[in-house]
Amino acid sequence: MRYGGIAILAVCAGLLGLLKLFETQLTYPLDPTDVRPAEIGLAMQRQIMTTPDGTDVIVWHAPPAAGQPIVLYFQGNAGGLGNRAQRFEVMMRAGLGISALAYRGSTGSGGAPSEQALSADAKLLAQLTAAQYPGVEIAYFGESLGTGVAARLATEIAPARMVLEAPYTSIPDAALQSDAPGWVRVLFANLWDTEVHVASVTAPLLVLHGIEDQVIPVEQGRAVYGAAGSTDKRILTLPGVGHQDVWQPEVQAEFLKFLKG
Repeated sequence: MRYGGIAILAVCAGLLGLLKLFETQLTYPLDPTDVRPAEIGLAMQRQIMTTPDGTDVIVWHAPPAAGQPIVLYFQGNAGGLGNRAQRFEVMMRAGLGISALAYRGSTGSGGAPSEQALSADAKLLAQLTAAQYPGVEIAYFGESLGTGVAARLATEIAPARMVLEAPYTSIPDAALQSDAPGWVRVLFANLWDTEVHVASVTAPLLVLHGIEDQVIPVEQGRAVYGAAGSTDKRILTLPGVGHQDVWQPEVQAEFLKFLKG
């Protein structure tokens, strides 16, 4: 019996290890390549934000034009900041400021990503931005994985406005594309409970989601929208659009109208 019990424990430990590997690969398949903005023709500054635990985290920054807000940008988990260059160009042409966080393990940032670490980094970025630009409106833009980062940050430091592109209700829900059973949620270390966090958000909110999204179903975006505590909120669902194709010209126009409204 003793050896049988040891074997069962070994199998359970192996299964837990596989689950953790699956969770990490699912949540943080980040590109560590240290691309510089100038290398891709982008007029942004590459800044280093040293965190309290001594990790150097990269931030791509562009100052706002006079009277314009600044956007704290939290990317999805695919690629790095360089893959968002066209988005940043659109924002800068409109006069918006940008501070885009390179997650730990992405775009030259040190450290390893986790919900706790990324949340702390996002909070530090928000604090530093507010100190650098007193009186300037600070908006949050979360894209896919970044919607969880933005929503959790908003529970601690309220934004002037928030945009969530392809939000998920939680990482376990996104992993299974359905309501995850309780035992799965216990085993996941990174929950990013967006649906829970947005309940305390009262800032104006814009949710963007492709109806044909096969990665994060539009039903999850609608659930996040419905759970949001804001009384000034709008959801824009896009027919024929998948997970990677949300940044359409009509979306860009709606985004700029929302940020400047």
